[in-house]
Amino acid sequence: MQRHADLGDRVGWLRRALLRGLRTDQGARARADFDHARAVGLERDLQAVDRRAADRFNAWIVAAARDRVEAAPIEAIAALKQLRDDGGGWTEARGVAVAALARGIPSHAWTTAAPVKALGFADDDRRVVTGDAAGTLAVHNRETGAVQASVAHDAAITALAVVTRKAEAGPRPPLRIAALAGGAVLLWDVASDTTRRHADGVILAVALAPDGERLVTGRQDGRLQIHDWSGALLESFVDHAAPVSAVDWAADGKWLASGSETGAVIRWQLAAGTHRELGTLGSAVRELRFDSASGTLYAVAANHGGLAWSLADDAPRTPLVRARAIRASEHTQLQLGTEAVVLRVDGAEERTLASDGAVTAIDLASTARWVALANAHGVEIWDARPSRAQLPRDRPATGAAPHPRQRVSRHRDRPRRRPHAG
Repeated sequence: MQRHADLGDRVGWLRRALLRGLRTDQGARARADFDHARAVGLERDLQAVDRRAADRFNAWIVAAARDRVEAAPIEAIAALKQLRDDGGGWTEARGVAVAALARGIPSHAWTTAAPVKALGFADDDRRVVTGDAAGTLAVHNRETGAVQASVAHDAAITALAVVTRKAEAGPRPPLRIAALAGGAVLLWDVASDTTRRHADGVILAVALAPDGERLVTGRQDGRLQIHDWSGALLESFVDHAAPVSAVDWAADGKWLASGSETGAVIRWQLAAGTHRELGTLGSAVRELRFDSASGTLYAVAANHGGLAWSLADDAPRTPLVRARAIRASEHTQLQLGTEAVVLRVDGAEERTLASDGAVTAIDLASTARWVALANAHGVEIWDARPSRAQLPRDRPATGAAPHPRQRVSRHRDRPRRRPHAG
């Protein structure tokens, strides 16, 4: 009997243990289910927070891009590339992208180590020469900005002249460059990589003859001098009564132009050894530019006014207004103004390439195909031909704005997928 009692106790104990284990398992499952539900809910809450953060971030990016559309459309497009794929605002971004592309963006853009103060196209417009605030002269590939040759000066470059010489192909570009810095001129034969410093502290302006064998300088003492490339003095003129602040050499090599701090502009005929005073601007002459194709000489003054004269009869043409620099060809005119850079083609079509006043230098390619603009960050190369901006057909993975024809969902502002036919 005792044995049966012990067995009954053990069975009872086992039953109670099993019941306790069952209750424990049920409690564990309940706790597990509860923890899972909490985790799912927390994840859902975090996702909602993240979506709201992504929406706010995208809204901020779109607003920043919209603010830059007029002044710097390329910066607006670059900003839109930072949009988050999981955020909203794509309809607004698309509108900003359309506006930026309609405004125009450069074909190429590259940065420089220091702000560029002067530039010019060279070598059939395949290269761009820059002079910067650190005193560096550099020859760049037009498309990539890669530096192909460079030389350092001891002062900031404020102006430069460049010519392409007829020479057999070599490892270095066949260029000759005259750069003005600190009242001196640095002469650089790029092909031979030789430099020479020309006069110290007295030169205000410089230009090169089309063949690159001579240079003309405007001096502080009012003299206009012509030297050969080696430095020998060829001619000296003393007809200006004030410092000569601007010079230019016509593309045919037959004419020179000079302007002084008093605003006087003189045109020189080298073969005949004669000159003629064309007129006087309202303030010091800051730039002179021959356009042989249209037969015009442009003069820009320090007060941002200016005049243009016909080379046929020296008659003045339309005055310049709010101009800091000008480049022109037969059908194209590029003007750096006080507030914008404007490109005009055939006197009718007008494009504003920059409107924030940050451009420091401009140039128009000899073919009038390309425009170069310099600013504090680097150089932009624009196509001067009439543009027809187009958006890409699909929204790229980088986060750029979708194509205008792409359908947008009502709730998440995201592209819909069409259902497959059953």
